[in-house]
Amino acid sequence: MRQYPNTTAIMALTDTLAFQAYHVLNVMKIAVPEQISITGYGNLTFGHPDFTFTTVDQHPYDIGVRACKKLIDIIEKKEVIPVEYIP
Repeated sequence: MRQYPNTTAIMALTDTLAFQAYHVLNVMKIAVPEQISITGYGNLTFGHPDFTFTTVDQHPYDIGVRACKKLIDIIEKKEVIPVEYIP
């Protein structure tokens, strides 16, 4: 924050990193979300009543179900994966 004082938001790669950023900002006495916003990725739940932030929910269970169905279709030859050979 000292190097980039005009920063208004932090987009963290994961919710865990967003939580760590929140902790660092709290130590630096920078108010979230009044002075800076934090966005995470993963939609994890933290047991901290003061920690609220925007997060991207990736629905890992649903992604896994769809991936498994696709794999079964490929194995049972219901779906053909296009292959491009490059000499």
